[in-house]
Amino acid sequence: MGGGGNLSYYLTLIPNSHNDEADIHSSSLSLQDIIRRRVNGMNNVYKKLQELENRLLTTGSEEYLRGLTEIRELQSIINNQYLKHFFTRFVTKANQIFNDLQLASISILEPTITDNSTILELEGIKTLLTVLKRNKRNNELTKDIGDVMKFVQAIPDREIVIMQVARHLALATPYKQFITGKHRPKSMIPPLPKDDNRDPNNSYVILDLFVNKLLEEWIGSICNVFGTATSVTVALENDIIAQVRPNNAAKLIVNSVWGLDGTL
Repeated sequence: MGGGGNLSYYLTLIPNSHNDEADIHSSSLSLQDIIRRRVNGMNNVYKKLQELENRLLTTGSEEYLRGLTEIRELQSIINNQYLKHFFTRFVTKANQIFNDLQLASISILEPTITDNSTILELEGIKTLLTVLKRNKRNNELTKDIGDVMKFVQAIPDREIVIMQVARHLALATPYKQFITGKHRPKSMIPPLPKDDNRDPNNSYVILDLFVNKLLEEWIGSICNVFGTATSVTVALENDIIAQVRPNNAAKLIVNSVWGLDGTL
């Protein structure tokens, strides 16, 4: 995340004075040595501060504040067991689905592969087929896989975009209330699939099902099963900035797919 990179840089600006302090308190050092090392230490501090000042001068205020906001929001997510589970599950499952669809795309286009039946066992393909079946769409698997791949290739830095999308969803109203268990209307709780013996009242099971539902909606929007008005693919094609900036791409996705403003 953009904010995470800024944080790691700022941490490197904190001088490590442990060794200097140990040397200073050594009885073998003369007064001149102590003064010299103190001066060198302060010079190092001033140098680091100058580096920080130069970096801040070249970083736009909006970008800087956004980075700090992302750090604060990610901390709040990690500090809550349910938000953390949702965030981790969403990022992991989304990457798995897109990776599976990429493998399927390669398999379909590879002339040396004659048996494509194994791709139907991939989690990403199962998700896509579920979306098509649920929305009574004709099964044009090859075309739909190609559409997803075009979308993935059009977004900048897929992994970062997925994490940004997960962050927006975790903290958006009413999703945050649902995820943390403060308000979980039955209408928002997806049913357990057939032959699934898990406890439907378990919070983590509910969150896993909720993640699956959100990802199915994302895939459906990419494949345009809900109409052009909610097609994230169409929206991305018309937004050049979102094609080059992960943060803008994430905002566009949460707005097009779930109707969120993405201003967090």
